[in-house]
Amino acid sequence: MQDGATSGTREPFDPRSLNDPVALTTAWTPRVRGGTNICTHTLASRTAERQAFKPTRTAWVYYVTVVCITAIPFVTTLRDVLLSASTSFGHAGLVFLASLFLWFGVSVLYRGTEPIVFDRTLGLHWRGWRTPRRGSTRAGVVPLSRIHAIQVVSEYVPGKRSSFYSHELNLVLSDGGRVNVVDHGNKGQLTSDAKALAEFLAVPLWDPS
Repeated sequence: MQDGATSGTREPFDPRSLNDPVALTTAWTPRVRGGTNICTHTLASRTAERQAFKPTRTAWVYYVTVVCITAIPFVTTLRDVLLSASTSFGHAGLVFLASLFLWFGVSVLYRGTEPIVFDRTLGLHWRGWRTPRRGSTRAGVVPLSRIHAIQVVSEYVPGKRSSFYSHELNLVLSDGGRVNVVDHGNKGQLTSDAKALAEFLAVPLWDPS
């Protein structure tokens, strides 16, 4: 899903135009380098007290494909070892390497499909399958009260066969720090989700584009 990128040149953004001192201490370069040219997440779960990003069908297909590809060496290696008349240290090493390859695929699926949640009842933002407790200081958990603004940053990603823009939705914290939420190639969807999230959190949306 291309974003119609033809050039990596863009007008530099002056954060002073936002008239906000926090904007001057905030970085305006990509929070996460790279990205993708498909839409990986949308703000699909919305209630009065909770909003959450969920993976798109395209993303699910990609993650499951990665798992299938990484499972092939593991299955074939394990089959060969089981059918072998004898086992050896070399066989064990092959199974171990194939297991690592499969673990990588499963971790991509696990990480890519984690819920990304903003909950006003708990007053927290988190990414993961386990809901934190109110007042949690767990790594990756952000109090909603610390979120100062929503930032959209685009990055030109050149490639040998094609190039594209990947777009980030970041949380800007009260101290100017940033937390990346999603990073994908569909600018229209990301902008729409950023606006909805900014309204939900009652914070400004900073989108230089």
